[in-house]
Amino acid sequence: MRLLVAVVAAFALALAYWAAPTRAAAPDHQLFKYPYQFVDTDTCGFAIAGDYVFTNDIIDSSLATGTGTQQLHQSNVGTLTAKGVTLREEDHYTIFVSIVDGVPVTAKHVGDLDEIIGPGGPIFHRTGLDVYDVVFDPSSGFYVDGPRILRHGLRDNFDVAAFCAAFG
Repeated sequence: MRLLVAVVAAFALALAYWAAPTRAAAPDHQLFKYPYQFVDTDTCGFAIAGDYVFTNDIIDSSLATGTGTQQLHQSNVGTLTAKGVTLREEDHYTIFVSIVDGVPVTAKHVGDLDEIIGPGGPIFHRTGLDVYDVVFDPSSGFYVDGPRILRHGLRDNFDVAAFCAAFG
């Protein structure tokens, strides 16, 4: 009787194993935070100090098979200060990189792509969706955004004169 129970139990366990759905490997997850500072003396003809933190939260589902999506949840947040005036930059977006056989094919940039806010309100704002072909740049050795395929959303063109005037 015990043998029969053991055989039935083993059969049930094997059946459950074979009937279970195939599960993909868990995606790889990495988080990078990079604080940086700079001084820009070219854009407005006076010094603008930048103090930023760039964050890149990467989820990659393509590692196991070479095909899938790499999600880069990015933000670039900081301040630009000149002449006693501080502007705030708030960029929060996700880049979805489609990967086929280990090669990036397209990159979709979605979200609040660029936003600079001054004491009187927004100075520059670009939001929505940009889709690019991905190309290999031999000079850098990296894949980069190539030609734009599609563009949707709010497109505020960066106005250098308005940006510089925001500092007073």
